[in-house]
Amino acid sequence: MAREYADEDVFVLDHQTPDLSYLGQQIWKSKVSGTPSEGWNASAPFVDHWKLARKHGPTIYLDEINWWPLIFSAKCRQIVAEDAKLIGPSKDYIDKCSRDEPDSTNPGRFRSYPWIEESEAQKLRRMPARGALINRKLKNYVLDWGFTDAVLSVGPMRAFLLEGIRQLVLKSVNVTPDGSRGTVAGPRPNQEFVIVSHSLGSYLIFSALDLSPTEPNPLKMEKWKGRFQNILARTSMVYFFANQLRLLELANLDAPSESKPNMAAHLEEWGRLRRNYLTSQMDSNRKNLAPPQIISWSDPSDLLTWNVPELRFVVVKNRTVKNSIHWLWLLEWPSDAHGNYAMNNKVINVMLKPTP
Repeated sequence: MAREYADEDVFVLDHQTPDLSYLGQQIWKSKVSGTPSEGWNASAPFVDHWKLARKHGPTIYLDEINWWPLIFSAKCRQIVAEDAKLIGPSKDYIDKCSRDEPDSTNPGRFRSYPWIEESEAQKLRRMPARGALINRKLKNYVLDWGFTDAVLSVGPMRAFLLEGIRQLVLKSVNVTPDGSRGTVAGPRPNQEFVIVSHSLGSYLIFSALDLSPTEPNPLKMEKWKGRFQNILARTSMVYFFANQLRLLELANLDAPSESKPNMAAHLEEWGRLRRNYLTSQMDSNRKNLAPPQIISWSDPSDLLTWNVPELRFVVVKNRTVKNSIHWLWLLEWPSDAHGNYAMNNKVINVMLKPTP
């Protein structure tokens, strides 16, 4: 496994920290003992690259794109820490927000950054619980930890999230014969892609793959557009583990246009690109123009998932799954319902043995 960070433009190491604030407080403030840009360095999205060499069948290159470092500062400092004073502390989330782990293989980067410094974390852990136990747990997980991501993704943070994901996608598809990344331009001949995303990632990945000329750097968008279209054209299947498409599109109610297409327009464009690519590759071994597919998994007890709407150029299959036990059919624990898709045998079996 090898890790790469978004490292261009605003994500260059020691770049000036973006001037984004929350109620007058800088979002990416470094810890007291850190350099001015340390907090921003720690917020760069990253991708872990894996090469799965099989005895039978082609080698699979797996790239795990992680955008979450960008939202940890605001979520930890402004929501987790402050809500501990109102309803009581969540030890698990305070621990995640206060862990200090520099990345020894990438100087200046962090695998985990103490957005809540340990001295403050100790005070928070000692605070009394005030909310009723189940209510407190639900608010901690669903609103403080889960819903904040969705809210951040439709505001000014969105530009940084999409920029980071775009850089990492391009790093991931540049694969040499030995499986290393970043030393060739674009996919190898006949290389195909499958996208697997969880929760908010389902919304962000297709937003990132749409490059509008109205974005802040139109020259770069134009340069990247052909490369991203090539990636979409070679993508035949997408798996969504929970998704917030219906929820987040509520923030995009304007009629679609070239300058502001909605998510359905992004997905339909993928369908058209795939069809055009298959048409160009037609030969004796490829006799059909099967449209790309989305298989969207949702646990009906998951509080943060919705069905994907039907599309014209993409086949959508909304499927249900049970990710954990039901307590007297009154409750399925929210964190398990939302987080266990990748460990569910039913889901994995469909992915390993896809059917038409």
